[in-house]
Amino acid sequence: IRAVLDEPACFKGTAIQDLKSDLLSLKEKVDLKVLDERKSVSEAIDDVRQKIVSTDEFQGLSDEDQTKIQTRIDRHADGLAQVSGIAVLRDRANGVRRSLMPEMLSEIAALARPVAPVADDRGRVLGETPQVPVQAPVSYVNASEIRNGYSQPYIADEADLDRYLEELKKTLLVELRAGKKVIV
Repeated sequence: IRAVLDEPACFKGTAIQDLKSDLLSLKEKVDLKVLDERKSVSEAIDDVRQKIVSTDEFQGLSDEDQTKIQTRIDRHADGLAQVSGIAVLRDRANGVRRSLMPEMLSEIAALARPVAPVADDRGRVLGETPQVPVQAPVSYVNASEIRNGYSQPYIADEADLDRYLEELKKTLLVELRAGKKVIV
């Protein structure tokens, strides 16, 4: 654009008309890329929703709690049509993949956790006092955030694959034994 406009005789011939058609073509390509990025965010949200809804913990929740979880997931799609920055959309998709799943699973675990009534010193259940959770809260970690101890840069054969899988198993067992659940 600058080269055409800096040309002293840019008004002669079809340079300006060509520039306009090039600009419209570029705008169309950018608009298509923005639509692709929006679609990526929507797909990430739908993927999280599908995985969440298929868990046994979610199925065990009351209808009201299920609706509450669904509404929280829906909120991540609010205003998506107004976002036109590709970087913002990519950041939003990454945020959904990194944090929405652990947040929702933690909330489901908190809602599904059985509660015990609070008792006084003599073991009598107190009337309208708050209830205390029976279990400690569950923590989640994304599998993509776990560092595998495999030292090779690539897997070349079945023996490498076996070593890689063994290292992955050891790494995942450390997380599981620490009381965490691994999101895959």
